[in-house]
Amino acid sequence: MNGPTPHRIVEPGLDVVLAVRAEVLRRGTPSSDPRYARDEEPDTLHLAIEVAGLVVGVSTWMPETFPARPDALAVRLRGMAVRDTHRGMGWGAILLAAGLERAAASGAAIAWAAARDGAMPFYEGLGWRVEGEGFLDEVTGLGHHHMWVAIAPLTP
Repeated sequence: MNGPTPHRIVEPGLDVVLAVRAEVLRRGTPSSDPRYARDEEPDTLHLAIEVAGLVVGVSTWMPETFPARPDALAVRLRGMAVRDTHRGMGWGAILLAAGLERAAASGAAIAWAAARDGAMPFYEGLGWRVEGEGFLDEVTGLGHHHMWVAIAPLTP
């Protein structure tokens, strides 16, 4: 095949987001509930990447102060999930870039996430930085670290 596989970034319904989150992020954890408290708020943005008509990944973005930089307008990434069958193909990076583009357009200077320890190399490879000590997520019981990336110039 020549060239990249056709894909598109869409704003899916919450049902689609929850299905992918449950499949990817709740498997093997104590919780089967993929919902976040702010999923249905009007300033929350859900994105998905479709490849050949199939949603292969989702992410959720919401305005939320980053504790380490309370002076900077920030957007929090939650529920970043790419189906196992499509990992390692670049779809997550494309989805992440689309979310960062929208965050920048909204005026945010920082994007941040509580990233699973296993996902840290993915984010670090895309320029994200670790902030602070690791912690166990109460819902999943898995190790996480806060990570962030500047999407606009920051004052020192």
